Parts: sequence; C-alpha cells; structure tokens
Amino acid sequence: MLPIAHLMPQPAKPVALPSKTDTVAYGGYLANAAGCTECHTKMVKGKPAGQPYAGGFEFAMPGGVLRSPNITPHATNGIGAWTKQMFLERFQAFAKGTFKPVAVDTTKGQMQTVMPWTMYAGMTPEDLGAIYDYLKT
Repeated sequence: MLPIAHLMPQPAKPVALPSKTDTVAYGGYLANAAGCTECHTKMVKGKPAGQPYAGGFEFAMPGGVLRSPNITPHATNGIGAWTKQMFLERFQAFAKGTFKPVAVDTTKGQMQTVMPWTMYAGMTPEDLGAIYDYLKT
C-alpha cells in the first residue's frame, strides 16, 4: 500500500508561517490554509476558470444551483464596500452559542449557504482581520 503522500498530485511544499505583524502575508497564509479559494473561485472540470476569490463556484442544491459569492475587493460585486468590522461581524454571527439555525424553504427563495460559518466563527478577530486585509489586496 502506498503512503498517502504518494497520492498527492505534487510533492507537498511546506510554507513558513508569516509573522502576524505582516497581516497581508499572514492573512494569505490563513486563507490558503482555510481553503477559501477552493469554494470562492469558479471551476470548470475541476480547474480554476476565473479570478481567484471572484466567486461563481457552483453547488448543486435541491431546487437549483447555488453559486459562491465574490470575496475580492471589487467595490460592488465583492467585499470592497465592507469594513473590517462588517467582515468580522459576519463571522461572529455564527459563533458558538449565538447561531440558531432555521429551516430553509428553498421554494420561497430563502438564502441557502454551504459556507461552514460555524467552523470559521471561532477564529480570533486578529486572524479574521488578517484574512480581510489579504482579501482587500
């Protein structure tokens, strides 16, 4: 049996953890570790087919297709008009103990999400803020 490392498409390339004081580099490191580009980049046949983080990844859902949102700094289609505080509050709304799931009726056009908000809601404000700083570049 082959070790799992032999199943990777290319050798792993560990990256040094950037200093937290370099929030853009640190945020890029965290965004990569969290896999943000995996869901926030349009894919065609498993390959990126658009600008990283520009959204458009399609999720087949009951009743239709859900497309991931643009999280680039674009002023109208992305998070360009968001403040850092707005970004943090979006995640903090799903913090343990405060999030209350509700039943979604897809036939009435209610919002659907596959974003694992609760997984990322526990990140520190400093870490989420660094991701915000990175995404704004």
